[in-house]
Amino acid sequence: MSFEKPGILGGFVYGTAALLASWMLSGCRLGNYSSQPIDKDPTGYYQINAGSLGFSTNVRDGAFAAAVTEIPLEVSEAMANPTILQVQDMSSGLSVMGSVDRAYQVQLGNDDTIWSIRSQDFGPFWTDANCTLMKSLEIDGSITRFTTQQNGPSGLPLSGKMKAKFTVINSLQGSCAQTMADVQSCYADQDLCGGANATENQDYHESIRSYFAPWINSGSISDSELHNVRSFSFEAIYD
Repeated sequence: MSFEKPGILGGFVYGTAALLASWMLSGCRLGNYSSQPIDKDPTGYYQINAGSLGFSTNVRDGAFAAAVTEIPLEVSEAMANPTILQVQDMSSGLSVMGSVDRAYQVQLGNDDTIWSIRSQDFGPFWTDANCTLMKSLEIDGSITRFTTQQNGPSGLPLSGKMKAKFTVINSLQGSCAQTMADVQSCYADQDLCGGANATENQDYHESIRSYFAPWINSGSISDSELHNVRSFSFEAIYD
């Protein structure tokens, strides 16, 4: 049995060294935004704070608020305070933002807006190739530059403040009824995880419980409803 831990620190988050080689933006975004040259390089550290968080699923209507400490690692590990913004190409606004270890590739506008839209097919979500995970990400944000340099709490020089909204949508596509029934069984009982031995079963059990914990803890889904999940998302707002 092969279990690729789906979506955990995957897809859109990269070590900065491999970032440009891994994901190159096309230079456009849905809507009225497009790549454009940057007049003044804003590269530096930016103050940012987690403001709100909400989880949603197809099972229950609406967004369910949660403490910002529950922001999934795929975002929270990149968005440290202060956050690094580094322009890679002044002629197009291609940039990276994040922490020393993890960053997102984004477009920076000459009006100091930040954006990114992308999606990726992660392949089989559990073990059945007929049930796949499609993940999409949208980032909308902006920076406000300080007229004079300030120092943050850690002593790092701050170039300004950053705001950003992350919308991450996980969609299960294909024939997923049996897959999600198996996931629910494994979540409830490690002996039902289908591993080759007890150690493997425990690993699958702990991984799937950790993966869905933010949605279950928020009330957007219960553990007895996992078999009905086809879409699960979150929105994290930093200000």
